[in-house]
Amino acid sequence: MIGRTLFIVLVCACAMARTPEGMLGALRLPNNTRPAIVHAGESFAVEALRRGELKMTNDAAQYPLTPEWKEGADGLVYATAAVPTEAVPGAYALEWSEGDEGDQNLRSVYVLPATEPSNPFSRQYAVACVSVDLNDGDSKSAFAFIAEIDPAQVQFVVVFARGDEEKFSGALASLDACQAPTVVIINSMESIAQRWFGPRTFMMRYGPDAFLAPGLGADSLGDELGAAPETLARLRHDCKDARWVVGLFGGADRSIAMRNEITLNVDTAFHVRLYGAEPTESTEQAGAWAGWFEAPRNFALPANRVVIFAANRSKIAPAKPAPKSP
Repeated sequence: MIGRTLFIVLVCACAMARTPEGMLGALRLPNNTRPAIVHAGESFAVEALRRGELKMTNDAAQYPLTPEWKEGADGLVYATAAVPTEAVPGAYALEWSEGDEGDQNLRSVYVLPATEPSNPFSRQYAVACVSVDLNDGDSKSAFAFIAEIDPAQVQFVVVFARGDEEKFSGALASLDACQAPTVVIINSMESIAQRWFGPRTFMMRYGPDAFLAPGLGADSLGDELGAAPETLARLRHDCKDARWVVGLFGGADRSIAMRNEITLNVDTAFHVRLYGAEPTESTEQAGAWAGWFEAPRNFALPANRVVIFAANRSKIAPAKPAPKSP
């Protein structure tokens, strides 16, 4: 049976959440589109413009953190922060402060309930996936139907989004109505993605599984000699101990460089690839990957319809789709 996890939505704050325009402020990661999903006692990565003090807060509690900051070559600062062992399961904002300046990312840290010791490769859970075109209709309601996803049925939500930058502010405001953690895969230029979401290319772990999102375009999958191949190779290497490795692609990218093709599809191939699809595509053509020597399966997501994927020790595949949004 799929495990049930209930998260409490965080609604308030004393520090500003993002900038008035909706872009990321001094605190970059984690945020409400790239949350940290951890157990008490585990650590998560933090990215900010400058060093500062950190604490996790919600309506019921607050926990000061002790980050270990390091300077990055890109001008940002990075840290690892450990969740206190006494932290109560639920959703938290991450607050950053330096003197009189403060920043806060809502729904950016989710502390999971403790689990009984068991074989991690036997873990079962569910993830909801949806593809959304922000240019289609009012962006302020683009994610409205995602809020109806039952957080007791899925452990997190992956949103494949595409659209113009001016649509991001309204869409992100509506995203916080979702009670489950939300991970957004955005089709845009790297510089634009960094302002609103974070790096387009990233990897997240959930339980025994890894979810790797390669950015699209000439400066990512199509990059042969720049920084992208090294990043992809490092993230792919970090997935080697995963039970299932799931690729999260904003769309099909036929301009992939040979070096990246080898890294992602030859050396250690994905078990499953999920694509934010055009509205005419669906999951009906695809089956589950079920053998160490079989090719990975591709799942193209229909627009504006939630598809729930169930993961267990034998496969990761669609469970049952939710009704189509009105």
